[in-house]
Parts: sequence; C-alpha cells; structure tokens
Amino acid sequence: MPAQVQATRGHYRMLIIGAYLTGTVITGAGVALAVVRPDGDTLMKFLGQTFESTSVGITAIFIGAVVVMRLIGSATRSLDRTTAGERD
Repeated sequence: MPAQVQATRGHYRMLIIGAYLTGTVITGAGVALAVVRPDGDTLMKFLGQTFESTSVGITAIFIGAVVVMRLIGSATRSLDRTTAGERD
C-alpha cells in the first residue's frame, strides 16, 4: 500500500464512518418527523440540489442522503489526489 495512503487511512475511515452516521441520524430524524407530523410544505435548495415536498420528514431524509453522498464524494476525491503523487 502506498505510504501516503497508509498514513491517511485512519482519517479517511473516520470521515466515511462519520458521513454514514450523520446521514443515518438525519434520515432517522426525517422518518420520525414523517410519522409524527407528516404535513408541511417545503421548498429548498441545498448544496446545488432543489427539492420540493409536502412533508418535512421526507425533506430531512433528502438532506441525510445528500450529506452522505457529498461527504463520501469528497473523501473519494481527496483519496484520488493523495494517490496521484504516488503514481508519478
């Protein structure tokens, strides 16, 4: 395994696990909101994504999914940049 990847392995693991946990907590809150109070018009623009819903809970589930996708995407891009120097 390249030395830079080995040195940053813990950081990437923590970032990805944190992304999953954050997304899971937000999504769980969204499910709870959808069950407890299923009404409430919502229109939002969040990190370049537009979402419209009549349920606040569904909106929270959307936010959780976007958070996971963005955090894992940024970890992947960062890992690609880290390993780019190793290939040269």
